[in-house]
Amino acid sequence: MAVLLVIPLVLGWLLARRALGEADSFTAGALTVPLAVALTLLGVNGFYLVAGVDQAVFWTLGVEALACLGLWFVKPPEEARLPLDGWTRAFLIGVCLLTYVFSNAQQIGSPDDDFWIHSPLQGLMLHGNFPPYNPFFSDIPMNGHYGRNLSIVTVAYLTGHDSFKVQMVMTTLIQVATFLLFFTSLRRATGSQLQAVLGAGFLFFGINAGGRGGLIDTLQNNNPYVHLYLALVADMALRVWSGSRLAAVLGGLVLGGYAIVYETHFGVCVLVLVGVSPLLVALRRIPARSLAYVAVMLGLAFPLAATQGGPLTNIVQRRLAGQAAQQPEQLSKGMQNQAQVVKVTVPKANLFQILLETGEYQRCAYIYRLDTPLKIFYKPSPDRGYRYIWSWEVLRIHFLPLYLMPFSAFFLVRRGHPAGLFLGAFGFIAYLVPALVDFGPIYESEYYRWEFAAALGFTGALGLFLGAWIEELYARPGLDWTFDEEPGVLRLRFTRKGLAAVLVVGLSALNSLACLALVGSRLGEAWSKGLVRSALVFPATPAWLESHAILDFDPIDYQAAHWLESKARPGQRLLTNFRQENNFSILFESTLTGVSGVRCVGHALPLDDEKIGTTPYHMAPPALAFWATHNPYYLRLLAVDWVYLRPTPELPNLDGIEGLELAHEETRGQQRRLIYRFSQPPVELVEPEGDSGLFVQGLDLPEHARSNQVFTRQVTVENRGEQTLALDASLFYRTRLRATGKESVPVEWVAVPLRAEL
Repeated sequence: MAVLLVIPLVLGWLLARRALGEADSFTAGALTVPLAVALTLLGVNGFYLVAGVDQAVFWTLGVEALACLGLWFVKPPEEARLPLDGWTRAFLIGVCLLTYVFSNAQQIGSPDDDFWIHSPLQGLMLHGNFPPYNPFFSDIPMNGHYGRNLSIVTVAYLTGHDSFKVQMVMTTLIQVATFLLFFTSLRRATGSQLQAVLGAGFLFFGINAGGRGGLIDTLQNNNPYVHLYLALVADMALRVWSGSRLAAVLGGLVLGGYAIVYETHFGVCVLVLVGVSPLLVALRRIPARSLAYVAVMLGLAFPLAATQGGPLTNIVQRRLAGQAAQQPEQLSKGMQNQAQVVKVTVPKANLFQILLETGEYQRCAYIYRLDTPLKIFYKPSPDRGYRYIWSWEVLRIHFLPLYLMPFSAFFLVRRGHPAGLFLGAFGFIAYLVPALVDFGPIYESEYYRWEFAAALGFTGALGLFLGAWIEELYARPGLDWTFDEEPGVLRLRFTRKGLAAVLVVGLSALNSLACLALVGSRLGEAWSKGLVRSALVFPATPAWLESHAILDFDPIDYQAAHWLESKARPGQRLLTNFRQENNFSILFESTLTGVSGVRCVGHALPLDDEKIGTTPYHMAPPALAFWATHNPYYLRLLAVDWVYLRPTPELPNLDGIEGLELAHEETRGQQRRLIYRFSQPPVELVEPEGDSGLFVQGLDLPEHARSNQVFTRQVTVENRGEQTLALDASLFYRTRLRATGKESVPVEWVAVPLRAEL
């Protein structure tokens, strides 16, 4: 079915050439992949809410095929290629090759930062589990942020490849496509190769925010899709401002779909359109009728965003149902983090301040770490707390794009530069939002996503400013420099134009230094391991998984997981004897679910005193109780369908446990994996209403209820009522944190069966 991927690509090309009227085939080609990705994701996400993955994909492709048929009869404009000189062609080819090699090397060399949640989400969605819930807590819905995962699942379904391989291929493809789209969009909007080269080049090599150099090394997790969408929204906005009505329709579809990829950037783009459009009209850079087209774009985007799933959909549904907003204060930090709970307060109490966390990677621009004179500024504070956005602790997260922002803004506003104002306003809004808005106990700490977005906008604006400024100077008559030659002496005299050219070259080199050093060091590592094996060709998935010891996933696990994939049904659950050493212990189960499509259960939420972002690697009380007692009742509490055992000398098998049947044994040398099917029905714990007349006596509870240990206790249940009760129930207790008074969630309740005549 891989050939069906041609349909969205043909649609993207036809939309660019015949709907948008793009006369330059290179620019149309750069739009093809982004439009194909955005519109296919929009369709699959919509249809998947009411159908299975196969129906969602085929219905989307059917609609796209009909659209292609309709566009086929629209006459395209005459081909009018925009010129590209030799240096520009060399720049484009060089950056594309470098992006390809670097993206491959990074992905082959290490899993994503958030592999622990994205891999199981992809595995679950690919096997029919939709809408997505937290992969380790089936009662916690994922409030958005899954667009990239669903796009990868769509391609994996059509090609028949696993999501691991598809993710690597799609990431590299999208990184290259993003660069080409930024370049062609900026060239089309400015009519200048130099501005496009500096704008796109700065974006990929000159952002300098925290530990990241540019878009070229920002390819983990959702980032490639985030920036592809941003480039596409910017392109549509620039076309809308120039008077394209069809761009307003397409732009509305793309912007609305952005909400499921990255909600924060959706909001910033909306504010950019609302703020910059009237400014450009006031500066007489765009016609007033363009405001109507912007209104059409936003009018389409808002309803779409409200139906895409995620925080916006959640807010709309609550308002329509008359429900009160979920109060974060009522939930533990772990629950807020896993459920992606956001609380918005405007204006925030700590106005014009952001909450800096202790992570050194996000506290200081990478340029200050290099062995240069700038290293004297590398003094990241280890303290956590609020800091003003004009304080040095915040400013040193950035580099030249922020420091030179006043000059960029002055020039671009005076010239009414649409592309520069879009990017500059994007950066300015992203810089201000976390200083004005409180996002709640969890997401208040995610300041770095805003700082990087701000740096991205300022960087693109700086590149366009430098390009436009130098072009204005060189449009005037006069020499760049002169020289006097005397015996043994050569005197150079630079004119204003010559000095400006030297300044632009120097700033470009300085601003790109950190990123090039970062990319060079990582490519050097790839070269030492063999370029073909570590950067040019993706390895087979079992070999890639085995090569990363942090995943703890051996080839025998891959084989066993594939067997499980063939037998399991959507919605089924699995318990394994997972480890609990540290934050990365959960990666084994992430991989297991990514391959098999079966949800792993038995986890407790992170503790309140653990760092934000800690994975739920602790074992929940029912799982602890099962592995300690082998009582199948605890499997019923977890609603388990399968048990995956990695045998140990202490636990070679689970034979003899009621309800467990050995379904498959995988062997590889001395290694064994046992997969059991569990046949007993689940137990649901329901809180009693009113007084039952039953009292619990003699329960000696441990002092620390979350010590990750199993205690055996004897209890007495007394019936003080007047009638004899025949019980078939569960005795359970839940913990309450002394510090906050918050109670544990049902997944952490401890329960035992209670059957007696009292």
